Amino acid sequence: GLVTSTILTLLILPVIYALVFKLMHRRENRMILRKMRVVSKVEKPNK
Repeated sequence: GLVTSTILTLLILPVIYALVFKLMHRRENRMILRKMRVVSKVEKPNK
């Protein structure tokens, strides 16, 4: 139990988060995600 939870926390979860982050930031996926209302329509960079 302890080893499994450690492996999940340190290895598998960061990989899943990275894949989701890549998916959300690809240009061709943006229109689909906007239609699903996952991503906001206007994102302004911080200056």
